[in-house]
Amino acid sequence: VETVTITIEGSDFHLISYYSSEDICNGRLKRPLSRPDVMELYMPPSIFRLTKFRVPPKIEIGPDRKPHFM
Repeated sequence: VETVTITIEGSDFHLISYYSSEDICNGRLKRPLSRPDVMELYMPPSIFRLTKFRVPPKIEIGPDRKPHFM
């Protein structure tokens, strides 16, 4: 089980991923980088509590003039 929590306008939202070691061994667990539908989502860094990361991600302004995780 892996959990990611984001806060939007003061409300916490939790993304929970349930999987087994068998899912990993059989290739059923897809990485987000291999899912165009997930990778195309724009999630502004401002919706995350960056202080909750063990290693905060780097943020840069992209060609679209929006902040993006790098």
